[in-house]
Amino acid sequence: MESHSIQLCVSDPFLILHEFYQPGDFILGKISSQAFGLRLETNFSEQPSAFVINVVPKNYQHILALAFAVEEINENPTLLPNITLGFHIYDSFYNAKMTYKATLDLLSTQHRLVTNYKCDVQNNLIAIIGGLDSWISLCMLAITNTYKVPQLTYGSLVSGLTDKTLFSSMYQMVPNESNQYIGIAYLLQHFRWTWVGIFAIDYANAQRFLQDLVPVLFQRGICYSFIEKMPKWTYTERMLKLLSQNLATYSKHMNSNVNVFVVHGQSPSMYYLSCFFHMAGLQSPIGKVWIWTTHWEFESGNNQRNWDMQPFQGAISLTVHSNEPLGFQRFLQRINPSWAKEDGFIHDFWEQAFNCLLKISSMSEGENIMEPCTGKEKLENLPGLFFEMDMTGHSYSVYNAAHAIANALQTMFESQSKYRAIVPERQLQPWNPQPWQLHPFLRSIAFNSSAGDTIRFDENGELIAGFDVAKWVIFPNKSLVKVKVGQVDPQALSGKVLIIQDERIHRNTWLNQVLPNSVCNDNCYPGYSKQQKEGLPFCCYDCTQCPEGMISAEKDVNMYLVTEEIILECNEGSEIMFYCVLGYMGFLGIVCFTVAFLARKLPDSFNEAKFITFGMLVFCSVWLSFVPTYLSINTLLGNNPQEFEFWNNRNRFPSMLVFKPKNQEPKVACIALLSSFDFYNSPVRSITKAYQHILALAFAVKELNENPSFLPNISLGFYILNSYNLGRMTFKATLSLLSAQQKLIPNFSCENRQKIKAAIGGLLTETSAHMASLLNIYKTPQLTHGSFSLADGDKKQFSSIYRMVPGETHQYRGVVHLLHHFRWTWIGLLAMDDDNGNRFLQRIVPILSENSICFAFIYKLPMPTYMDEMANLFLIQAEWYPVLMDRKTNVFYVYGEPPAMMALRITLCLGPFISLPPLGKVWIVTSHWDFESLSIQRIVDTESLHGALSFTVHSNQPPGFQEFLQTIRPFWASGDGFIQNFWEQAFSCSLNPKQKEIKNICSGEEKLESLPGTMFEMHMTGHSYNVYNAVYAVAHALHNLHTQRSKWRKLFEGGRLDVLNVQPWQLHKFLRRLLFNNSAGETIKYDQEGELVTVFDVTNWVTFSNGSFARVEVGRLEPRAPPDKQLTLNDDPIVWHRSFNQVLPISVCNDPCQPGYSKTKKEGEKFCCYGCTPCPEGMISEQKDMEACVKCPDDQYSSKDHNECILKVTSYLSHEEDLGSILIMLAVSLSLVTALVLGTFMKYKNTPIVKANNRSLTYILLLSLLLCFLSSLLFIGEPGKVTCLLRQTTFGLIFSVALSSVLAKTITVVLAFMATKPGSHLRKWVGKKMAHSIVLSGSLIQAFLCSLWLYISPPFPQMNMNSLPRKIILECNEGSATMFYSVLGYLGCLAIASLTVAFLARKLPDSFNEAKFITFSMLVFCSVWFSFVPSYLGSKGKFMVAVEIFSILSSGAGLLGCIFFPKCYIILLRPEMNNREQIIRKV
Repeated sequence: MESHSIQLCVSDPFLILHEFYQPGDFILGKISSQAFGLRLETNFSEQPSAFVINVVPKNYQHILALAFAVEEINENPTLLPNITLGFHIYDSFYNAKMTYKATLDLLSTQHRLVTNYKCDVQNNLIAIIGGLDSWISLCMLAITNTYKVPQLTYGSLVSGLTDKTLFSSMYQMVPNESNQYIGIAYLLQHFRWTWVGIFAIDYANAQRFLQDLVPVLFQRGICYSFIEKMPKWTYTERMLKLLSQNLATYSKHMNSNVNVFVVHGQSPSMYYLSCFFHMAGLQSPIGKVWIWTTHWEFESGNNQRNWDMQPFQGAISLTVHSNEPLGFQRFLQRINPSWAKEDGFIHDFWEQAFNCLLKISSMSEGENIMEPCTGKEKLENLPGLFFEMDMTGHSYSVYNAAHAIANALQTMFESQSKYRAIVPERQLQPWNPQPWQLHPFLRSIAFNSSAGDTIRFDENGELIAGFDVAKWVIFPNKSLVKVKVGQVDPQALSGKVLIIQDERIHRNTWLNQVLPNSVCNDNCYPGYSKQQKEGLPFCCYDCTQCPEGMISAEKDVNMYLVTEEIILECNEGSEIMFYCVLGYMGFLGIVCFTVAFLARKLPDSFNEAKFITFGMLVFCSVWLSFVPTYLSINTLLGNNPQEFEFWNNRNRFPSMLVFKPKNQEPKVACIALLSSFDFYNSPVRSITKAYQHILALAFAVKELNENPSFLPNISLGFYILNSYNLGRMTFKATLSLLSAQQKLIPNFSCENRQKIKAAIGGLLTETSAHMASLLNIYKTPQLTHGSFSLADGDKKQFSSIYRMVPGETHQYRGVVHLLHHFRWTWIGLLAMDDDNGNRFLQRIVPILSENSICFAFIYKLPMPTYMDEMANLFLIQAEWYPVLMDRKTNVFYVYGEPPAMMALRITLCLGPFISLPPLGKVWIVTSHWDFESLSIQRIVDTESLHGALSFTVHSNQPPGFQEFLQTIRPFWASGDGFIQNFWEQAFSCSLNPKQKEIKNICSGEEKLESLPGTMFEMHMTGHSYNVYNAVYAVAHALHNLHTQRSKWRKLFEGGRLDVLNVQPWQLHKFLRRLLFNNSAGETIKYDQEGELVTVFDVTNWVTFSNGSFARVEVGRLEPRAPPDKQLTLNDDPIVWHRSFNQVLPISVCNDPCQPGYSKTKKEGEKFCCYGCTPCPEGMISEQKDMEACVKCPDDQYSSKDHNECILKVTSYLSHEEDLGSILIMLAVSLSLVTALVLGTFMKYKNTPIVKANNRSLTYILLLSLLLCFLSSLLFIGEPGKVTCLLRQTTFGLIFSVALSSVLAKTITVVLAFMATKPGSHLRKWVGKKMAHSIVLSGSLIQAFLCSLWLYISPPFPQMNMNSLPRKIILECNEGSATMFYSVLGYLGCLAIASLTVAFLARKLPDSFNEAKFITFSMLVFCSVWFSFVPSYLGSKGKFMVAVEIFSILSSGAGLLGCIFFPKCYIILLRPEMNNREQIIRKV
């Protein structure tokens, strides 16, 4: 196999600074940022000063990281066998010109630059690494992207450089800068820093930094006090001058109340701030916290060696993630000035880092101001500002970039090797990969670096990695320690993006160990609320004391109303009637008082008047004082509220139902939930409806035992234990089942002949999980008959569970379909305040948001608790009741676990007690709910739940079940430990006749069918149906097991097959492959996840006043159907709550936007709450709630209401309409007048006045005017191809003839008078020849312009659909506006020339002078056409054409009238003036 080698390059503008390669290597190129040049300002009077090269010593580690990576790759025998890497390194000098030159040098693969040529065929450039800053990467990319050379950037990139269509050859070794800004916002929020200052260099990248960072800060409630743009990198003298000018500004920032500064950490930022502190004389920490972006590595130039960096003590930065490759520090320890002769960087680095000279021979002793270098200096002795022995983040990116290229080449080589193995050797070509061929392998790489990090790119070519949060501790000797205190993971969930170890921060010296405070003003303490300051950011506020009756319990919160007591009072109903009664009593009192007062002086013996007077006086005084007293007193002190005590028998063993089995029979065990808590010392308050689950189990076992063809000679028995919805009781019951005795002996099976084969339960997720934690140890199959949502049924943790109800996620998708079906987008969410409720909310909220549904509120129902706390729970629920009454929120989605529904029904009962009406809403409930009630809730009204919808567990009616229920009596089975409690609570009677305090004694003949549906149902419910099917599933698994065993193994005992040796774990195989039809005719089978393949029923609950209800099945949810067919609904039988009057309820945040309006987002509110904005002109919305208006087609316009598009009508200047007819009549009239004038002049052609004014020019002028008037007719009518070609050119050409004639007449008159002077040389120019040449030349120029116009861009007819909103204008497009205005402009030039000459000749003798008339005519002509331009541009459609026709006619009429009407007047009306003698006499 051939041996190849690959080279890495770093580009330097002046010379190759570091090269390491051999002929035949593949070259990797790299652009480094090792040094920058400073120059004194040029004054252009002397030779420019040379660059002062200032090295950034810390960046030298980037070069060494590349060299180390190449050495590591070349020494690895398994990576790129027989292939070696080399590299070239160039420096960018932080200069765009140098970066371009360096990149071109790399592409030329030689020391000299030959643009667009590859001069060294042996050196194969395969990829380039660089640059450190965004703008350097951009400069490189402008060239590398042209040649498709892969470029791996090891510095941060701003968001504008991530467009893969423009930068397809770029791969980012550092996550995008926008991810940093989110991390910075989280960091500030973590420490509650809401008032910060921002520093950035005045570059384009920094401007983009500000544009991206500020909105992120605002979203997190953080404000900035100032944004300081530091001056651009410039000449040294100017830079120092700018710093001096800004010194006062910087000092003001340092002394402000802003204690946290965010700095865009490009390399110049550190330099400028260091200069400021040095110039200001700050040599100690100034009590500020600096937060830097990833560009910063706390580097310093050599000229900053003696500067104090203590002001940056405790700075925090988001650094590029780094790790320590094995062997890197050993590699650094062997670096010395002569370690590699090809290294052009080492010389400057060594001298500036160690402040010594490597070469002193060329300098005199007096010039040596530094000590000579020994070459044995140690890198580890350098302070951290100049060099770090630990690999920095940018160096780690360079290291990983080299390995990424090597791994991509390895993959490419392996794929090529497979191809070469099947191709004949004679056809093989030498392997010579091109750079562009590396892209698909780079995009798909995934490998672990030697430091253990996974290296791979996402679809945008960005490395999947995070940032380290580092704290910098600086020591007086310039050394520093970088302490990693956290990390930022852009790919994590919002709550885990930032992870901070606060103890690592506070462990170091940081402002005397006190967390800095950076806020606009102090916090508002409890008792005060925030009040926004006018004109300041929202972070600045005043603290206002809460008024009476309002509080704020925490810092910086708004106040809210509180009351100390809930007043139980009588609402008087009608205040008018109340005061009428009191008023009437007052009236009687006043009458009595008045009469008694008047009778007070009667004789005493027969007079009670005095006493009555005093009595009425007291009476009236009391009741007159009652009114203001009554109105002013808000509360009335009464007795303390009655205290309730919650009682729970924690020592009582769960109720048990035992069917004693026959000899040697396997058992099925079931955990049944019957009761959650007890009240007082009375019997247990049970969920009586759940007793049907037990009866379903008993019925199924009875059916199986009576079936002779199923499990012959084998019968089933069962134990049932109660969990009380308590974890302790559930564990105890499960252990009791495993012990196979009524006494509990954990981990022992005390009855070897009676082993549990399977367990059924539980109804709730917690019950199932508690059982599974024990049953899974023994691999005992567990069939849950209720929903199970823990980790979506993790099969590793719950491998023995079989779910009879599909996962809850299917219900969530179903409710989305349901809400979309009825267009409900604004709902309330209710769930229990426990783990299950929180898990439900965590899952449902994102699903709702993804499907454009919002929640108005989330109400967490209080947990059942002891009765001494129930009063507080009632108060909490009473506070929520008005929220539930929100008129806009008519749909509530409830996580319907039994405890949640019990708490909800308590809330619904509170309305009458707080004088609020009953709730009339649509309740959507999950499958947990079966409309069950506790016995104590018998009297609770169910009216509020009328019309509820729920996804119920699918059920069917097995034959004989109702008949079985009718046989149930209190003593139907001696082993039933539940029946007595159920019977007494269901029928509100006692089975014990000795209890004297009980008035109602059970007869035992009560009928289950007489119970209301909330207490018991005669139809098998969904959960009971699951219990029934679970029993059959276990039985079929046992049956299949016995059938299989009987084929190959029979162990007889007493003539029967011994099945007691069957172990529970052996049933799993048969349960997973289970497939049978139950007695109701439905197929029972599990999928590969152990979930029953079934559906949910959509049930509408209809309640009645007697407490009964009806289930109405209105649809079905099929989880395994295609998404658009999962939910089927029949709307017709659905009954809504009575408050809706059987009209479909509406539940939206606001009324829908009607057609003609579009939705607009309301700031600060959920996306379901929006405003409605009218569609702009030309746009419509045809439906309600359209996201955006739709533009009408060009040939249509929007209606007045913007709800439909109407076809536009065509518009042009036609002959039929009034305007067109008027213009035609005017044009024809003027043409006739012109013809009459021409006829008159021809008739009187020999008269002096006609002959004196150049008769031939007059005829030409009149003919051209006649044609001008007639040419206007081309503009009227529907534009066609011919008319569009002719009308403007004809008009322009004819008018040029007319104007040329006018100009010739004027010049002829002037020349005639000038030629009469003695000795004039102008006499030869006088004559017809001169005049005709002027006319001809003037017309030919216009003819040339028109011909050029028709040749270049001729006019053509077009339909203009945009100028007028409701019309399509049929018009002529002039083709070239330039040529059109050139033609008009030429006419204007002729007119101005004629006006000028005529104006100068206006004082010549009148008899031979037309100059005055021509002057007036040209004034009219110019006025018309100057006004034409704005009128023409301001007009649209046919009015634009009419303006041009009017201009043609009016300007022609002006010429005709001003020039020829005076002559016609003399010819026709004053013939005596038309003779030679008269003319000569005037002369």
